Amino acid sequence: MENLITNLGPSRREISIIELLHEEYRKTRQNKPKPAKDIFKLLNISDVEDFGTVNESKYIERTLEGTQDAFKLSTEGVIYGDTFWDLLKRGYEEFGGATRSGEMLNRDKQTRAETWAREQMKVRGVQGQMRVSESNEEIFKLSPEIHGMGVNLKALWNKIRTFFITKK
Repeated sequence: MENLITNLGPSRREISIIELLHEEYRKTRQNKPKPAKDIFKLLNISDVEDFGTVNESKYIERTLEGTQDAFKLSTEGVIYGDTFWDLLKRGYEEFGGATRSGEMLNRDKQTRAETWAREQMKVRGVQGQMRVSESNEEIFKLSPEIHGMGVNLKALWNKIRTFFITKK
């Protein structure tokens, strides 16, 4: 049985770190480790807070930068960040926000677009976390059913639902 927590997506703490690391990644297109103390300072995180979700994250890798702890995006973290950024840009454009050199100028519309993108990521995370075995189930099967053929309605419904969710 899969771990339910991993299917819910990243925690709020992970999301804030992913967004910070992905901002640097978008600028340089390099996934470089960033010292943990710098991240803590930028996000106003105290040293005594619990980091269990970040240490066990599939989106963030914990590494050593010299002798200091550092964080960098995992492959899934880069994918999550790219998806979020694409949704954010789409939402910002739909709200009619102005840009200059790729920078969002209207902070109010940017905040609204970020909220919308986070909601979309939650929906996609919960609905898009179907196990591979479920998404690859055969819709039609040959077995002793009516006239030797049966229809797996659950698999058919999942295919239809996934098609329309990813189309949005």
